[in-house]
Amino acid sequence: MRYLSLTDFIVGSVFILWLAVTAAAFYWFANKQLVDFDPNNQLAAVIAQSAQQTKFQDALKAKLLASADSLANRAFHISSARCNCNIQVNEHLNILEPWLKNKGIQLQRLDYASVRDFIPASPAIIVFNQASELIYLGPYSSGYLCNSNTSIVELAVAPALTLNNVPPMIQNKTQGCYCYS
Repeated sequence: MRYLSLTDFIVGSVFILWLAVTAAAFYWFANKQLVDFDPNNQLAAVIAQSAQQTKFQDALKAKLLASADSLANRAFHISSARCNCNIQVNEHLNILEPWLKNKGIQLQRLDYASVRDFIPASPAIIVFNQASELIYLGPYSSGYLCNSNTSIVELAVAPALTLNNVPPMIQNKTQGCYCYS
């Protein structure tokens, strides 16, 4: 039977300690970035009552029409320059923008500060159909990576563009990389 030398014991202990510290650091950083899109349930009341939803949508449309000539077939990319989550969203936008254009939807960029009263966090997207009806409001994606592989937008928008009378999807119950300023 072979016994461990002191050197082997020290090297093995240092390796195990390094592995534990690295795992703890990864867990801490990953959980720091994984936050709720709507932590204060700002959108919950809007979703719960149709009267509130109509009032919310009317106010949102009025706000957005101040920066756009029309809402028909329009998507609004909402971001904050100070948000570190923009890296993932910019990569997602490189895929999403041509997809939206192919569906006849024009993308317009807005600063988060201008719609903070309507959107709890950024980056986010708001999409309207040909009749200027809201079809999606919420984050681009969810999860640790928050990229095109975990996208929510395409799944919500595609059916709403082809079907009639689809209620808007206001996404508030998701976690990912989002900023509140």
